[in-house]
Amino acid sequence: DNADFSLKFHLEALEVRKKVLSPNHPLLAISYERAGNAMGKLGDSINEVEFMKKAQEIRTHIENQ
Repeated sequence: DNADFSLKFHLEALEVRKKVLSPNHPLLAISYERAGNAMGKLGDSINEVEFMKKAQEIRTHIENQ
């Protein structure tokens, strides 16, 4: 269904971005957030929170530079 497809797409995008971008690049934060949102829609709240935390860590790092 659409939620499963969305999660798969966002996880694939995240993996590509992790390979080509620096660890604290803003686009990585976006990918983590989008994947987390997709996980939440599928009822996976534990991983949703973890991905959202990672996105926030990246944003905090960027703001503190």
